[in-house]
Amino acid sequence: MRAQPRHRHEVDLAVAEVMRELRLREETGRPSESLAGLSKLELWERALESTTYITPDSVIKDLWEVMDAAVKDAAARVVAVVPKTMIAHQGNGLWKLLLNDAHTLASQNQPWCANVPFGSFGDQLMVPKGTASLAASDLVLTAAHVTAEGGPEEFKFVFDLEMIDGTTCRSSFTDDQVFDGTVYDSGGDNPVEAWQIIRLDRPVPNRQPLRWRHSGMVPDGTEVMGLSFAAHLPMKYIVGGKVVDNSSSRIFGASLGGFDGSSGSPVFSLDREGLMVEGILVAAAVRDFFNANGCYQALEAPDGTAVSVLRITEVPAP
Repeated sequence: MRAQPRHRHEVDLAVAEVMRELRLREETGRPSESLAGLSKLELWERALESTTYITPDSVIKDLWEVMDAAVKDAAARVVAVVPKTMIAHQGNGLWKLLLNDAHTLASQNQPWCANVPFGSFGDQLMVPKGTASLAASDLVLTAAHVTAEGGPEEFKFVFDLEMIDGTTCRSSFTDDQVFDGTVYDSGGDNPVEAWQIIRLDRPVPNRQPLRWRHSGMVPDGTEVMGLSFAAHLPMKYIVGGKVVDNSSSRIFGASLGGFDGSSGSPVFSLDREGLMVEGILVAAAVRDFFNANGCYQALEAPDGTAVSVLRITEVPAP
């Protein structure tokens, strides 16, 4: 569930701050004066808590509003990581979301200001824990911290969890849309960069893996987009971002908006062959809301770098 809004002085460490601090400690053997009280592990944990962010150019839509066939095709290969307590088998090959315990953004007593993209989604139910994507016929990729509580065995992996129209969320699914999973492979030099490939209990029918970049680096200024279960809501299409920081060989920064639930989601560029996965969203620059005349406003990410994206070339191709 979402954390309660916090004030500006309580903002968690940005990923960029963590990177600067760790480089300083590696080069000098000493911590900075301001962060001397935090161990290496505590630094990463603080950064991982920073998962709420927004950029002024972000455009966030439900899938039913999207006309682009390529986007819809990619969305069919993005999967919701749903706690097992939120979905049940009904018999006859059917599954149903258990929504009695689900909350909405509105029911969290967090009214959004009108200019915040998520303000129009206040009545949608919050179900997915995070986001994964199809990497092979029976494998999905996500950020490792998405399933950290209990492991993949505590979740179902559900395709097509989306709004059907402006008021209705798909809540019934067939066996071909719902899967169990176990860890197949994992890696990453630290908690922020940690990735996880999950083997599903059987191949996914009639869906092809997403296309990955296999070499090179996405250029500065490249426009990027995302498909995720941002704010734990039904799938969202997020555009308006660009690559703004290519200084790391493992992670790039992008001015792409999103909220809790986006962790693990694929970030795409567009080339002549269509959409290509450049990486998966692993962390965010800031987490903060402030009360603006009775409604909550999202703090804009500093310097336009709202999210950190693990380069897909850091993950061994299945």
